[in-house]
Amino acid sequence: MDGTNLKQVTGGKTDSVPTVSPDDQWVVFTSGQEAKSVLMRVPSVGGPASKLTDYPVSSPSISPDGNWIACEYFTPNQSASLAIVPFTGGQPARVFPQTVEILAPIRWTPDGLAISFLNSMNGATNVWEQPVAGGALKRMTDFPSGDVLWYAWSPDGRLALSRGRMPTDAVLIRNFR
Repeated sequence: MDGTNLKQVTGGKTDSVPTVSPDDQWVVFTSGQEAKSVLMRVPSVGGPASKLTDYPVSSPSISPDGNWIACEYFTPNQSASLAIVPFTGGQPARVFPQTVEILAPIRWTPDGLAISFLNSMNGATNVWEQPVAGGALKRMTDFPSGDVLWYAWSPDGRLALSRGRMPTDAVLIRNFR
């Protein structure tokens, strides 16, 4: 915790989006392999990593009970859906119909009954939830404009978030040599 005795636990060139299991024993992350991003798992103390998926995914989030991984799942036509994958890997146990655009980060609610994510429409980003049991999406925030840049759930179910604007610029470069 004090930053001493650091140890690298992954070795891929494009390993990213790590998340730690509730028991602190595992790190699940995405790794770029064979032109796609797959889920990998490695012991938190280091050791060999194991591949959990052979299909493209991103933004993993481990359930509070440590049995499931929610992630963004990309179908062969490259549309993104929300999926739940067993912690031990394999095919998705559940893929939810794509009804809105899913933006990272993906988070489990503290009670493990829903998966939350960001969605941007009509000039505003809001936090949405998909119940794990299925059913309609639920919008958790109601901001009429602006962006939610990041959010997290506290253990007691309160939502903390940061809002702002992501500035972007387009630049035209002429006569570049």
